[in-house]
Amino acid sequence: MLVSALRSRSGAQIRWFLDWLVRTPSAVPSVECRLRKAGRYKLPLVPAQHASFSALASLGLQVVGTLGHVGLAQHRPTESLPKLPCGRALTSPLTHRCQGFLVSRFVMSIAELADATYSLDERFAPIRSEIAAEYAAPHNKPWIVGFSGGKDSTLVAHLVIEHLLSLPKSERNRAVHIVANDTLVESPLVIGHIRTALEEIRNAAAAFSLPVVVATTQPDGDHTFWVNLIGRGYPSPNRTFRWCTDRMKIQPTSRYVRDQAGLAGEVILLLGVRRSESATRAGVVARYDNGERLNKHNDLEGCLVFRPIVELDVDEVWEFLSEHRPPWGGSHDRLIQLYRNAGGGECPVVTSKDDAPSCGTSSSRFGCWTCTVVEKDKSLAGFVEAGFDEFTPLLGFRDWLVEIRNDPERRLARRRDGRITITSSGTFIPGPFNLATRSEILERLLALQEQVGHALVNDDEVIKIRELWVQDALASTARMKTEQEAVF
Repeated sequence: MLVSALRSRSGAQIRWFLDWLVRTPSAVPSVECRLRKAGRYKLPLVPAQHASFSALASLGLQVVGTLGHVGLAQHRPTESLPKLPCGRALTSPLTHRCQGFLVSRFVMSIAELADATYSLDERFAPIRSEIAAEYAAPHNKPWIVGFSGGKDSTLVAHLVIEHLLSLPKSERNRAVHIVANDTLVESPLVIGHIRTALEEIRNAAAAFSLPVVVATTQPDGDHTFWVNLIGRGYPSPNRTFRWCTDRMKIQPTSRYVRDQAGLAGEVILLLGVRRSESATRAGVVARYDNGERLNKHNDLEGCLVFRPIVELDVDEVWEFLSEHRPPWGGSHDRLIQLYRNAGGGECPVVTSKDDAPSCGTSSSRFGCWTCTVVEKDKSLAGFVEAGFDEFTPLLGFRDWLVEIRNDPERRLARRRDGRITITSSGTFIPGPFNLATRSEILERLLALQEQVGHALVNDDEVIKIRELWVQDALASTARMKTEQEAVF
């Protein structure tokens, strides 16, 4: 539509298109992707009073040369038009962030714009073919789709469910597990989105008789975040002591994969990883790329890994999601809005320590609201900026956990096993939080839970925490008695 208008050099058509875009904001990501694909997509900024695409159309148009550039020359707007929300709500995550400003003109060559007419379905045809071929392979190894609720895992789930629906019932002969992980300290908005999406998939699977199992893994009750932090006194996680990832993400999902592999002999794990996500991700992909469709998982016996979207770039992911409704019903608008509000990415499904660096880094911002590995919780801060003021106290509590971590007055001298740790360089490493600090953290957490109106810690965790306190007190008393007896 846009390319057709530009080719015809019809100012009326372009004005109509831009005015339509104002009334259809959900189409903005797809259009932005296509304009990016055109090559030269320049984004000068203008004051917010010109902040609407239809206002840009009214600024005037000038077409220069047969293969020249189409620009929007500034003139005074002649009519009052509705305005788009400025900043993150319009542009993030697909274009430059505009702090109170919006784009003033699109500048690109008509020849380059012709390249933007590529068919997205053509780009996805090889991916769909790979999925179809693997599902039709002469074996019954179940599929496990790692679902984090983010854009990439959502795309993989979309393509898999779409393929199942395209098959006659007699050919849907392989079980597909859609598996999410709930650390029990997920950002409330994110876990709400994940639960809603899983319920939609579950309902669609039942309605269309799909061989789909929807599951959510959780950390073992003895190793939740609060049981370890408050019960055992583990200091808040940081880059050098990130005890949370293995216990809360790797172990629960790996346990599920191993259980299914034990039942079926072998499973295929579908992950929404992409080579272009980051240099680290590209390195991991390259390290385990054997040139075949399936790679052996590095840590999980009986698990083969299938990465169907590994060669896609982020714009193609967003363009697909914005142009295609999910096969389980509804739309991807909720997901798109979640990213706009948070202005970030998501912590991925993690099944090995090779993937662990993605959790708690600047490149992954959806995830645990308690994450003290990152310097700033950008997603939660983004939600607050987007109007979810009820989450402001969570930011303050998280920052307090960072603040008290290295306070020597709050830490025991001995580790939990009774040892005193001094490194080879002579640095003293304090032990866990003392009981007074653990008690204070729990008291503040329960008050915070009451304040925000969201479940932050469950009753079973509180019971386990208090049991650990009693065990620690008894162990400390016994140790002191033993030391006194040794002296005398």
